[in-house]
Amino acid sequence: MKFSSISLAVCLFGAIGRADLPPSREADHSWDVAVINKILAQVRPGQQIVPVGDMGFKVTVLEAWRDHLASTSLMFVAGAGRRPNSAFAGGVVTWTSGTIPYVFDAAITAPRRQAFLDAAGEWALFANLHFIPRTTQTNYLSVQNAPDGSGEGGLSSGVGMIGGMQFIQIGPNSWNRNTLCHEIGHVLGLVHEHQRSDRDSHVTILTANIVGGAGNGNFAFCPTPRIKAPTTSCPSCITRATRNRPIRRH
Repeated sequence: MKFSSISLAVCLFGAIGRADLPPSREADHSWDVAVINKILAQVRPGQQIVPVGDMGFKVTVLEAWRDHLASTSLMFVAGAGRRPNSAFAGGVVTWTSGTIPYVFDAAITAPRRQAFLDAAGEWALFANLHFIPRTTQTNYLSVQNAPDGSGEGGLSSGVGMIGGMQFIQIGPNSWNRNTLCHEIGHVLGLVHEHQRSDRDSHVTILTANIVGGAGNGNFAFCPTPRIKAPTTSCPSCITRATRNRPIRRH
């Protein structure tokens, strides 16, 4: 299922309580483990990437992260609980030298191509990132329209550089700056702020209020890069002054 920035915010409104509520899940991550197990149970033989909300992870990475969360929960039960380490070994890989080669699917129109380039330019304006047209690079991003009937919003097939071709798919009415910046953020290796490993220090997730319960992966802890990164998955949230800044067409 795909979630736009607006629909995800609505989900958050109903599921996050005040930070001064008792942090009952400070170190017990059994709920997150159950969610990830349910997601992994749907993996087909030979499948390498598994969707978690609008993000894709390598199956091996998600399995390792699940095991990491399970071990911290066992330590919690034993009285030595600790928060999960989002920089665990085997986590998300960032793009080499901050360079992201890209290609456009043939069906992408000129205005949509420019919309992607403008969103990519917004990221590059605030970080050492380089979006370049692909020539022969093995690892690259394919920018695509979402399949017919799949709805609005966006989907990133990988968080960080997963190796080989990976894609973002954008719904027919979702080629706006917010959605594009959000999905590019996932491509760069960022997860949603409410899925960061230090989340429970700031908010309490009321899991009973989440639509879909353990079947909704949008609130489980997720692995993140091994390096420090911006704390937001959507630069448009903090850089609205650049919203109309165009960049050169390639």
